[in-house]
Amino acid sequence: MREVEIDIDQIHSRGDIDDALRESKLTKGDHVRFFKSKNVSAIQVFSVLFFMFLFLLNEKRKTFAEKILTDIFNKYQNEEELETEIEKEYGIKVTVETVNDPDREDWMRMSAIEFEKCFSDPDDDYSDVPLIELNPDYIPWKQGT
Repeated sequence: MREVEIDIDQIHSRGDIDDALRESKLTKGDHVRFFKSKNVSAIQVFSVLFFMFLFLLNEKRKTFAEKILTDIFNKYQNEEELETEIEKEYGIKVTVETVNDPDREDWMRMSAIEFEKCFSDPDDDYSDVPLIELNPDYIPWKQGT
């Protein structure tokens, strides 16, 4: 029986969770501990747990992923119910813990603010403003010379 730790903040796609789970080589009786910062939403946690659930499904059931997705979102009211189902069905205990790390929270908050600045209203467009002084040394480039 092993314990595997996965940081939800580092998961940005289904491929990330698949890779993390594949590398861990889970077996019955293992315990997967997910860590998240306070600003990770419940839907992000739920999605990670859902993708873990899909990862654990056999190939035949994977072909019905769309139906399963609908079933899961209709069946489970919270992440604890899905954690319990994974443990009951596959014998792998899953817990999601909130990390209380002020430095990490500050970093995530600052990152979000800077990200928003990158995509906020663009600066004024100066492309149609004529040059005040032309460069007298400028020689246009001609191909073949």
